[in-house]
Amino acid sequence: MNFFYFIYYTAIAELIFPSPAFYPRLALIKSEDGALFSSAALENPTANQRRLIFVTSFSATWNESTNYTVIASAPNELGGVDLGNGFLFQLENKTILCAYRHHSGVPPNRVFRIQIAASHDLGRTWGFASSVSVGSLGVWEPFLFSAAGTLRVSYSAELQMGVDGRAEQDIVFQESSNGGSDWGPIYSRLHTNGSRNGMPGVSLLSDGSLLLVFEGFWTGVWGAFTVNSARSFDSSASWVQQQVVHAPRLSANAGSPQLVFCGVSEKVCTVFMSNENEPSGQIWPSGAHAGLLCAPLDRYNVSAPLDWGASGVPIVLEAETPFIFWPSFFFSQSEHLYVAYQGSDDASYLSEVELC
Repeated sequence: MNFFYFIYYTAIAELIFPSPAFYPRLALIKSEDGALFSSAALENPTANQRRLIFVTSFSATWNESTNYTVIASAPNELGGVDLGNGFLFQLENKTILCAYRHHSGVPPNRVFRIQIAASHDLGRTWGFASSVSVGSLGVWEPFLFSAAGTLRVSYSAELQMGVDGRAEQDIVFQESSNGGSDWGPIYSRLHTNGSRNGMPGVSLLSDGSLLLVFEGFWTGVWGAFTVNSARSFDSSASWVQQQVVHAPRLSANAGSPQLVFCGVSEKVCTVFMSNENEPSGQIWPSGAHAGLLCAPLDRYNVSAPLDWGASGVPIVLEAETPFIFWPSFFFSQSEHLYVAYQGSDDASYLSEVELC
């Protein structure tokens, strides 16, 4: 286990959107004439509405942008509506999809949904497209990707509570043959006994395989999150090479990972939250920082298991605020790599990193 971090200094962060702006997930969108522009899905609740917004930046900076539209919204009913975890993905026909969670109702009648919104005019207007999952067990954190020419979604799916009062959780996969209008049943899942596997991120590697990063209780201690990875050589039908990416001290957690593949340097990098080495009294997931860790592909056998310890201990992103939440990677129009995150002031930021 790695116990220490180094500080990684970066340029001053850009403001994507002021508070409240939670869980930033960014994407490059291609317009009808082929030009690219940067976009973000953000949780932006108001006093009476829970809503998810689509923010665009057509210039080099975000901090003067007020150009946003509402992807989805719902009244904040008695008992509470939970609407967020927006994730953007553009189809070949230029349609933009946003997968998100929409939970409502009071236990034991609470309903958990993963839904899809679609925009056919580059984000100017949005409409409901489909439901991926609807039920009485928790579902969260959808991630859209393409494999073997088919649209896929991965998300966290809670299991029935056990006799010990603990509810394990799997990462599950479904696919759509019509661009997200309908979804087939779960065709694959990643289950670990005694764990809440969740918060998936998927990347395509140079050998055609898929790499998955996620959080889970892989130390065998309930409640102690580690960052983990798995690999698929059959378009996400099965997952092998399951590994622990980073396991902090048992009193600390590391989770909420996302992934990027640096093709030029043939390495993969993950960003994640961790409260390792933070001041005592910070209860997870508050009081966290962003850790960065890279692993090279084997130059002689790119399909070999990754060596996550090759680059040493994780490094820390110097953030705009004392703590950060829900980091993710983003390649800009200029192909610079950024980390987007929610600050402890509840605004969303973007910081450039030099990993690739």
